[in-house]
Amino acid sequence: MNSAGFVVAKDSKHPDEAFKFIQFALSEAGQSKLAQLGFAIPVLKTVAESDAYLKQPGELDQRVFLDSVAFARMKPVFKGYEEWAGVVGDGLIPVFDGEAELDATLDEVVMSADEVLAKNK
Repeated sequence: MNSAGFVVAKDSKHPDEAFKFIQFALSEAGQSKLAQLGFAIPVLKTVAESDAYLKQPGELDQRVFLDSVAFARMKPVFKGYEEWAGVVGDGLIPVFDGEAELDATLDEVVMSADEVLAKNK
């Protein structure tokens, strides 16, 4: 799982206004609006279990994301992670598209991913 967060830059020209926005974004009203926009799973349980989140437009049952929190883990964080994740994710696209075989593709992807890890020790 991944998170979506709000921050205020230390050199912000409007730190008070930025902080007020963050306060709103974390409030029930703000979380409801962000849920309706499909931004992320709300951080407030009351909003996550409300119609604002669960009854978003479309066919997707949002409850699947709430249920997955029980077994979700934070994504790894290590030097070079973004590059490594790109190599792995992009490298597997041909498999997902049915254009390549998994085993042969994994051989290439693992080699490229290992190179990224080696250069980011």
